[in-house]
Amino acid sequence: SDNWVIAPALGVEYLIRTPSAAAVAANQLGSNEPWFVISGNSTKSGEFRILRNPRIKLGGKKIIHTEGCMSIPGEKYRVMRHTKVKVQWDDENGRSTNWVTCRDWLAFVIQHEYDHLRGICIDEITVNPPE
Repeated sequence: SDNWVIAPALGVEYLIRTPSAAAVAANQLGSNEPWFVISGNSTKSGEFRILRNPRIKLGGKKIIHTEGCMSIPGEKYRVMRHTKVKVQWDDENGRSTNWVTCRDWLAFVIQHEYDHLRGICIDEITVNPPE
């Protein structure tokens, strides 16, 4: 549908206007579609990435990571995250991409946005009260 093009484009526009944001999930912008956009500031290539229907496999060790969320401005939370994820998504033609391995910062970003798509916000999974 046209929404598969227009809604993620709004995500890219949001990230351009909000350079401190690493990514944004569809439901943060009022869309019920399963996608998120990763900012060019968060990718090695500097390109924005639109992940439609993302699937992830968690790997690596689990560590406590401090992160913020645009849904809760000004707050930082300590959450348990995996240091490695494999992610696959559908491209603009609806075809599955190959699995891509992401580590550390990008792995944390992907887990954070994937949580949003499942209706989970970091204040619900914090391991300690906000810093």
